Amino acid sequence: MTRRGLAGLLALVLVVTGCAGDGARRRRIEQDARYAAAERAFSNRAHAEAERLFLEVGADAAAAGDAPTVALAAYRRAQIRERAGRFDEALALYREAEGQRGTERAAFAAWRQAKLMIEGHGRLVEGRAALMRVIDTYPTFSAADKAAKYLGIRRQEAERHDRRNDVEIVRWMRAAADRHRDATVGDNLLFFAAWAQVFRLGDLGGARDTLRTLAERYHVTPLLDDALFLLAAIERRQGRIDEAVEVYEALLRLRVDQDYLVGDFRAKRLDDAALAVGLVHLHLRRDASAAIAAFRRVIDEFPTSVFRDDGFWGLAVAQAAAGDDAAARDTLRGLLRERPDSRFARRATDVLDGRAAFPPPDPASARTSLAHPSGKGEL
Repeated sequence: MTRRGLAGLLALVLVVTGCAGDGARRRRIEQDARYAAAERAFSNRAHAEAERLFLEVGADAAAAGDAPTVALAAYRRAQIRERAGRFDEALALYREAEGQRGTERAAFAAWRQAKLMIEGHGRLVEGRAALMRVIDTYPTFSAADKAAKYLGIRRQEAERHDRRNDVEIVRWMRAAADRHRDATVGDNLLFFAAWAQVFRLGDLGGARDTLRTLAERYHVTPLLDDALFLLAAIERRQGRIDEAVEVYEALLRLRVDQDYLVGDFRAKRLDDAALAVGLVHLHLRRDASAAIAAFRRVIDEFPTSVFRDDGFWGLAVAQAAAGDDAAARDTLRGLLRERPDSRFARRATDVLDGRAAFPPPDPASARTSLAHPSGKGEL
């Protein structure tokens, strides 16, 4: 072949390749647009249009060997059936989505099957077994975390007061936590098992053991601060005051430990724990010096906390208990400058004007609930 002929052939190849590339790009753009339209129709509850579009999306994905999108298309179609109350069809489509093994959506499809068995069909025993299967089959997927949470805290009316059922669930979750201690579901299993032990069974001793196991195994988990806060409340409820303070201080040390391990991290209950330390020292341990240091920490280290006025008031009461009336009055003036609308404002004004005295430490002021985890919206 002459040099001119070779150049012509190369030019033809480039043109053909370019056209093929343009065609592939166009198809991809069209598929992306179809997927976006399908999601928009699904969000708007335009179910007939969403069904048609997701069928096309699934067919395109199957032709391209795109398993995650195949699973997603079937999953959305299952949700459409579930919204319509067509539960048998929804289950079949969730099973189809789960068939795309190894994808996040397959794990979620297994989770939704279990939930639908319980809530849609009332098949409680079968549904619980399906939740357990999700945990054992997909322990590294977030769907397993959802299954663990559901297994621990959700009950249907027929089983709401079934203590034996709760005992069996907790036992299974503790054993599963041992099996999957190196998977991401492990901490969830322990936390929600402890939740069931406290709020279902009233087994504070068992919950204490479970939460301590969680704290020993998992040093970096979003559940650790809730776990430690609940553990400290149990210690207080059972009269182990020094142990409670140790747990609160461990929670406060998360700022240092987590920053070192995973970068900037802000546990949710740091200011709660800092205030609790002050309350315990002041009202239960009657250690005014330790209480003063604890309340100063609330004020100095948590400038945006909703508990700052509690910190000011606690500091003033602790200073008065230590015999430093002048410092206590200065603290109250600081409270009124910073938080004139505080719930302590009237009491602080009455003390400063001589109409009232500083209250003495009172154990009733340090009472705590068992820190129900949903109280601040985490669940």
